[in-house]
Amino acid sequence: MEALLALFKANMPDDVSTVIHGDWKPDNIIMSEGLSPTVLAVVDWELSTIGHPMSDLANMCLPYHVSYILK
Repeated sequence: MEALLALFKANMPDDVSTVIHGDWKPDNIIMSEGLSPTVLAVVDWELSTIGHPMSDLANMCLPYHVSYILK
């Protein structure tokens, strides 16, 4: 446990707050059509809140991590 706590402390990102989406996933993004698609809109903001910007990334990656563990 001591080694794990030291690892977390050494790699902790700066503590910042911003508006986070809360439900960041591909089906909440509207993309343009064509060979070079761009993001036109991000929808479904009902779970938005104030938090660390990396939390949206962590929430989006969690299903991939959990499915890897369950195999």
